[in-house]
Amino acid sequence: MPNRDVVLWNLIILGYVSCGGSKFLEEGRKLFDVMPERDCVSWNTMIGGYADGRMEDMLRLFNGMPQQDVVSWNAIVSGFLQNKDMAHAIDFFERMPERDCASLSALVSGLIRNGELDEAAIILIRLCGGALLGRACRMHNNVELARVAAEALMKLEPESSTPYVLLYNMYADVGRWDESIREVRMMMKSNKIKKPSVIVVSTEIGMLARIANSSNESGFYGLQLV
Repeated sequence: MPNRDVVLWNLIILGYVSCGGSKFLEEGRKLFDVMPERDCVSWNTMIGGYADGRMEDMLRLFNGMPQQDVVSWNAIVSGFLQNKDMAHAIDFFERMPERDCASLSALVSGLIRNGELDEAAIILIRLCGGALLGRACRMHNNVELARVAAEALMKLEPESSTPYVLLYNMYADVGRWDESIREVRMMMKSNKIKKPSVIVVSTEIGMLARIANSSNESGFYGLQLV
């Protein structure tokens, strides 16, 4: 295919790789090897193909890239997660020179799929902090992750109401509003934490309740439909 540009080469290689199976993957690799010119898409496509069980080939190709971009790093992390290699996935994530939203999402989602809730919560707390933790848990729609993260945050910030608000809002997100009030208030009472304020605002679509830290009424942490 001497007259075809790199975009067409990439599309054909992607077609082979997407078919699955070693035969099609090898055909894609043959085209990759004879391409007159490669870009990051070319390399990342093959890395993604090798992620399906061909870890040594995936690593060899990644290490042979002239320059890895964030997509390359995301692909290698996802490859390790896909093959249940949590240690290498976290190691490569930590070594990434730059990250985007997909980087954190891929790692946390992969850890959750593999039952590593504690590790996912620790990473979320360390990278997102309390302020963005609730948003991250909502993104993954995972109440159990919110619980694990909140419990870890309680140890780090024993006098803060933020982790309790996180749990409160996550329960409410999945329709367990009454349960969230009872459980979270019991936890706060047990740990001698001031209750957050619940500010209810009437709207055309119903009642919206905002959960605010009682020590700072202007700092809203969540917005829920009642």
